[in-house]
Amino acid sequence: MYKRQQTPRSAFYVFLNGIKEDFSSKRVSERFETPAGRQGQFDWSPYTVPIGGQLTKVVVFAFTLCYSRRKHHFASLDESQGSCFEAMEDSFWHFGGVPEEVLVDNSRNFVLDAAPLHFQWNPKFLEFCGYYRFKPVACKLGRAKTKGKVERPFFYLEQHFIKGRSFRDFDHFCDELSRFEREQLDMCIHSTTQRRPIDLFEDERDLLTPLPPGRFVSTRELFRKVSWDCLISFNGTRYSVPWPYAVSYTHLRAHETRHDLVCRLLLE
Repeated sequence: MYKRQQTPRSAFYVFLNGIKEDFSSKRVSERFETPAGRQGQFDWSPYTVPIGGQLTKVVVFAFTLCYSRRKHHFASLDESQGSCFEAMEDSFWHFGGVPEEVLVDNSRNFVLDAAPLHFQWNPKFLEFCGYYRFKPVACKLGRAKTKGKVERPFFYLEQHFIKGRSFRDFDHFCDELSRFEREQLDMCIHSTTQRRPIDLFEDERDLLTPLPPGRFVSTRELFRKVSWDCLISFNGTRYSVPWPYAVSYTHLRAHETRHDLVCRLLLE
């Protein structure tokens, strides 16, 4: 039987096919910018840091305003939901306002089910969002680049602040982190905007949503009754509180996971 011979492909089509294969193997991304006051991005990264002569796990949270690129960092000893809320809240009060929306990852602290057809926010996180009046936005699954404005700076933080340093105690780490943020991150010319974040923030400050009267107090937080001798029990330890709280109920929250209690009077 006669078999037809295949005609050799021209150099042009060989070249074109190579281009198609090259592009199909890469995921192309386009940088996007947001207007002033529109979006903030939140993330965190754990580090092992010499503190007081011992290697200690420290979690550094970061919140970035996408327009001005101004950043705020908050250090903790864990990455629980309470620590995430405290870090995000501390950022809002540091900036003096809240962006319209906040981009987060799909951690259980924020999202109970990230599947597109069954997506479900964590109810406690929605309570936090409602209090500060911002819209939560979750990253698409497998697309960490979505919040690249907050993820990439962690490398800079590691190389220019953490690497090769040791700290007396956790308070010293927090103080130095704040100084690094104030003296370097706010003042450095950003490679994309070609302006200092602290200067560009002036265009964004008045467009942020105003802060509420006080800090967030969740209806699901811990409640304890103060004894007649002004002591309150938490995690097997008794803490002293101011005398006006005696024999009353308080809202109790651990600060930066160091068990420095914050007590608020809820019921006389």
